[in-house]
Parts: sequence; C-alpha cells; structure tokens
Amino acid sequence: NPRNQPDVFETQLLDAYQYSFDNQLELKESVQMMDNEKSVLFTKPIMLNNPACLNCHGEPGKNLLSENDALLKSLYPSDSATGYQLNDFRGMWSIILNKKEIVNAL
Repeated sequence: NPRNQPDVFETQLLDAYQYSFDNQLELKESVQMMDNEKSVLFTKPIMLNNPACLNCHGEPGKNLLSENDALLKSLYPSDSATGYQLNDFRGMWSIILNKKEIVNAL
C-alpha cells in the first residue's frame, strides 16, 4: 500500500529482520519505547508459513493461479508482493501504542 510505507526507523527494523532471515537467525517480535517513552512500538515479522498465503503471494504460474494473478494486478497494479515461497519472510507488523492509554487500560 503506497500510503503505508515504513518510516526510517521501521525501514531499519525491516532490514534487521531481513538480515536475520538471510542468515537463518531467529525472527521474533520486538517491543521498543519511542517518543521519549510516550509511545510503545510493537513489531513482529510476517512469515509466509501457511500454504494459503501463496494463493495471493506465491509465484505466478506455479502456486499463484493465472486468474488470481490477473485479479490482483487489476486491483493493485503497482503491487510487488508476489513471487514468495513457503516460509519466506514477507514483512512486519508495526503497531504504535500510546503508553498512557496502555497504562490506563491496566
């Protein structure tokens, strides 16, 4: 999604996850304080560990059917989220929470 691009810090985290994946290191979630400890950033790697994921993110002509590929291209013409294989690293979830709201909820 062009409106959901990672910021500089998130790009660094994505690069770290990619490095870990490329070097067969464990990828796990992370919690970090941000904004002078006013916010909490939660990140978690997205792994394609379910064969159903390949119906949209797989290799065209292999596990991504041509009709699905055509539909995805019509709905998301600039999408480049295909060509993946099972157990590939796909990206990360990135959620920023207000620390005050977390504390109030406790």
